Amino acid sequence: MICLQYLSYFAWFPSLCTTTCTHQHHSHSLAPHSALASARPTNLSTDSLGRSARYHVERRICTYEQALNQSYSYSWLVGGSTERFVSQSKRVLISMDGSLYFSYTKKSDDTRYACSISVSQTQSGQYGPFFRLVLPSHPQGQAFAPQIDEFQPQILPEIPVRGQTVYLECFAYGFPAPSYKWTRVDGGLLPLNSTITNYGRVLRIDNAQFEDGGRYKCSALNDVGVDSAEVYLNIHAPPALVNALSDQMIGTNETVQLECDYLSPKTSPVEIEWFRNGMPIVPLLMPAAERKRFVLKANRLTIKNTQRSDSAVYQCIVSNSVGSATSSALITVKNLAPVFHGIVFPKTAHVVVGTELRLPCIYHSVPEGRVHWKNAKTGEFLSLEGRVRQLSDAVSSLAIDNVSLADEGAYECWANNGVGEAKATVHVSVLPRPSVKVSPSRQQLTESVERVNLTCEVELSCADSDDCPEVLFDWYFNDHSIRTLPHTKFDKRTRWEKVRRSNKIRQRSEIKLLASALGEENVGRYSCKSIYGSGSTDLDVRPTPSVPTHVRVFDVTSHSVKLAWRQPSNQKRRGQGQSLPVDAYRIEYRTSANKYWQAFKGGVFETTDRIIGSYLLHNLDPGQSYQFRIRSRTEDGVFSAPSKHTEWVDTKPAVPSRAVKHIKWRTIDDKSLLVEWDPLEAKYTSGPNLRYNISWSDTPSEVLSNWTIVPYEHHIIEMSNATDTECSMVILAIQPLNDIGSGPTSTNTVAYLSSNGPFRQAEQTVVAAVNSTHLKVYWQWNSERDCENVLGGQVSCRKVDGQADGGELVVNQSVPASYTHWTIGGLQPETEYSCMVTAFDQYGRTGPPGKAAVGRTMAPAPSTSPVIRNLRVQSTEDGFTTVLDWSAISLQEDSSNATYLNKGYKVYIFISETAAEPIELSILESALQDPLNPSARIDGLKIMHFYSVQVAGFNDGGVGPLSSPSSIRLGLTTPDAGSNTRPSILVFFIAVATLLLRYI
Repeated sequence: MICLQYLSYFAWFPSLCTTTCTHQHHSHSLAPHSALASARPTNLSTDSLGRSARYHVERRICTYEQALNQSYSYSWLVGGSTERFVSQSKRVLISMDGSLYFSYTKKSDDTRYACSISVSQTQSGQYGPFFRLVLPSHPQGQAFAPQIDEFQPQILPEIPVRGQTVYLECFAYGFPAPSYKWTRVDGGLLPLNSTITNYGRVLRIDNAQFEDGGRYKCSALNDVGVDSAEVYLNIHAPPALVNALSDQMIGTNETVQLECDYLSPKTSPVEIEWFRNGMPIVPLLMPAAERKRFVLKANRLTIKNTQRSDSAVYQCIVSNSVGSATSSALITVKNLAPVFHGIVFPKTAHVVVGTELRLPCIYHSVPEGRVHWKNAKTGEFLSLEGRVRQLSDAVSSLAIDNVSLADEGAYECWANNGVGEAKATVHVSVLPRPSVKVSPSRQQLTESVERVNLTCEVELSCADSDDCPEVLFDWYFNDHSIRTLPHTKFDKRTRWEKVRRSNKIRQRSEIKLLASALGEENVGRYSCKSIYGSGSTDLDVRPTPSVPTHVRVFDVTSHSVKLAWRQPSNQKRRGQGQSLPVDAYRIEYRTSANKYWQAFKGGVFETTDRIIGSYLLHNLDPGQSYQFRIRSRTEDGVFSAPSKHTEWVDTKPAVPSRAVKHIKWRTIDDKSLLVEWDPLEAKYTSGPNLRYNISWSDTPSEVLSNWTIVPYEHHIIEMSNATDTECSMVILAIQPLNDIGSGPTSTNTVAYLSSNGPFRQAEQTVVAAVNSTHLKVYWQWNSERDCENVLGGQVSCRKVDGQADGGELVVNQSVPASYTHWTIGGLQPETEYSCMVTAFDQYGRTGPPGKAAVGRTMAPAPSTSPVIRNLRVQSTEDGFTTVLDWSAISLQEDSSNATYLNKGYKVYIFISETAAEPIELSILESALQDPLNPSARIDGLKIMHFYSVQVAGFNDGGVGPLSSPSSIRLGLTTPDAGSNTRPSILVFFIAVATLLLRYI
């Protein structure tokens, strides 16, 4: 064997190795058409391939150890040219690792090759030097069986990651070129997200998952034989944390445990590291005393006998060969005396006679303390037994069974943890036992009933709904809770409402049964149960009148039809039969434009016919498609189900019934008028081919001697006989018509043709400042004439102090002629402007200049934004409040001499994380006790709601830039009971629909 190995380097790419071989043997020669040949990228290391038992072929190749880089793409140049590339085929493969394979060689393969690599990220590339693939000169050989390359099958990338695209590649030598087949060794199907490409040699698995892992088999076959090889696919994934570490506050001399709970595939061993303030925790490197306190075991860090110096940020990092996950928490070692907060500990508890009360004693302390309940009325501490007692549960609750009026009074919860002691008092208010009312007391179902509303009410003697205990309604159907029934049948709602003229609060629970849920399976007893008692109602099926049959339509005109129907044969009008006696009928209709059924105007119709009913319907729209149906009605107002509807019936077309209205006109020039009007029959047409007949008079005649017909709602009239007078009167009239005939003619409209320009003049001009950049200009038109052409008004404002530079034009805006005021924007602050208004026409001619007025923009708005320093929850005597502090800013420019009537700050409160519009509150600087350290107190915020707050300065010139938002969720932030902050000087009360601002 003779083998020439060529090694070459690329500047920043992996080195390439290309191998050229000439195969010879003493016993026989391998013909060129059956020679095995390959070329591979390499990192300059070589390995032995081994031997082919059949052909005694031995060769040296270069291995490629680098993992697949998705940013590389490989190609091969051929024929010594940089313009020719090797094309892949069933015989030729360019591997995804860059290797070039030939299943068998041909004489044309004896040429020069070079490997080319391109990098998509940098859009650059490089190719190596050309080398020659030398083939022995022997006659064509015979076919041979497939032989899979020893490096195949291979998996790319070498470490497959879940969610990536994974490639399984297979190549075999053989003549003829082999075909390929992929299977799973375990007998399972190939993944659903897999695709076989590149002549069957590549199995691509998109979005690979753990279940796609396993042993895969590649089989190569041709007419001579079969060869196969297997490869095991392991899907890797970075670790994922199940529960993140959470911040903790713990007392001294206690034990804290942090657990890094993670998930990671068994195929990827993990390593867990712990850090304290960014430094690794290594117990072996700690002093002996510290080593006993810090214990690392598996994924758990335990700190025993905690000390204040242990306060730090602790972090765990879980990593494997694919990636890592991390979580951190702040551990604070601190002792706190017990503190009660108004957010969670109520001042008053309302309870009803005969019920039970369970009131937990919730406080905050480090370490946890011991709790004792005390009856403030008797001065005695409660025991763990009896009707009024203290429970030994986790929250040391106060328990009162079968509450009576004698239990009303104050109860104190005492907490002591060795660091300090605190107490909180709750007043137990006992309310009389209310009654439960269910309405209606009885409900009968008919086919015409579309929904049933059942209501359960309880009235409590409370001053406000916040003081009333929850009633806890529960609905039952035939002694089964509706919670266990299909939810599509019921719509349940509960709400509070104030009872008028009494000091009571009514809580109402309502369930709705929709038409789709009404049937015999819903007939029975519905009961409402609460902690105060129960009530019930019965739902029965009521007989309904029979449905009319044989509904027919005849005598159809443009505006009416006649309906006829047959009563059921088993009943007579006002007589007795198997169903209820019929008293009247309701006719319902729908149109092609509105597919919803609706009752015909006039309501219910009676008929004197005993067997056959009929009715003539008037006031229908012509040229419209209708459908009709009938319902029968009993004497007590119960309607039957609707009859079968009729086929679509078209009323006959008719002439337009309405006259054209709102005719408008304007001159285009001294001989042309543009006429416009409101269209008729926009939703439907009374007849085919709706159009308009426009008539007008020749000036100066008043006879409508000219006309034209147009299909649209505007037209330009050319006055061919217009005189040269400066003003000519034209009389207009418009009449709608269609193929049936003509409708009513509109009232005559008078228009004027004129060659005159505008005569009107703007007077009584007033300019008022809006803010620092806007002025509002008011004016009145005077000297208006019929015989003038006017298109609009030109509003012009010039700087008063700009006369030296020719009176610089700052604003020149056009408005419609009907306007008498306009707001000008984009002006400079604290600048005087002279504004005037001039009328103009379509030719650009202007009327007399208007009288100018002078206005001055306000001083600029604040240019800087405040900085929110603190947004916190703070305890008060009545419970809690939210305190907002921000930095003071200059509310006017230093160079400004303006005196502001209003200046201060605006607070914007967004309720919820997705609120689009905020609540806006204004604070005047004069109302602040300390303008250098502004602060506000916001009352009325709801517990567990999320709020975002921003602040901005304002003055008469406008509102300045907003501060960065600061957010808070009440109930998650602990009130700073020990805060030594100065009292806020401003209080906001926020309600659902009312904002009350109070200064203190």
